[in-house]
Amino acid sequence: RPILCSGQSNMELSVRATDNGTEEIAGASQYTNIHLFNVVHNESNTSITTIAGAWQVASNTSVPNFSAVCYITGRMLIDWLRATRDDPEAHIGLIESNIGGTTVHFWAPPEVGMTCNKSGLLPWKGECAQHVAGWLWNAMINPISMHGAGYPIMAAIYYQGEADSGENDIMSTAAYTCELANMIRFWRKEWNQTAMPFVNVQLPGGGYGGCDPGDVDNGSSG
Repeated sequence: RPILCSGQSNMELSVRATDNGTEEIAGASQYTNIHLFNVVHNESNTSITTIAGAWQVASNTSVPNFSAVCYITGRMLIDWLRATRDDPEAHIGLIESNIGGTTVHFWAPPEVGMTCNKSGLLPWKGECAQHVAGWLWNAMINPISMHGAGYPIMAAIYYQGEADSGENDIMSTAAYTCELANMIRFWRKEWNQTAMPFVNVQLPGGGYGGCDPGDVDNGSSG
């Protein structure tokens, strides 16, 4: 079963952009039992069930532009399986579905945040208000869920939080904590796994600005 890797820019950061990227790329040919799927960026205000992308075997051509966090996690897991279980044929699938700078609102339907006293629209004004909560869940996660293609994932890694922090109080700590917890429960429900492993990483703010997905003015930890 695959591991789903989602979130914002630090999950999207490619293997080639890391300090040890050259070594990882050179060694990729030893990990042809890792299969990669990079979900093409998309958005939708309604749920869809199909995605663009294709499975690829790990190689020095497929690995460079794949998520570094996702690939290296999978590579280390294969190393562990080879060392502890003496299983050279162990296989793993990795699905990368992320967009830099995005907020937690994007990755679950609007109703997930309702109990946290948040509206269905993001707390932006003017042209920014066109970005409806859930538009990336609809287009980039739902198609992978059991209601879409039906990939029975083994775990999720979610690297996000920076775009929800900010000196302009984009989202309070309490609201983010509530919405993230609801999102995790929702994802587990969608995959019919109440105890599905969900690895979460958050970052301090980095100074975005504007109203494209995640172009939020950040300044403090989310």
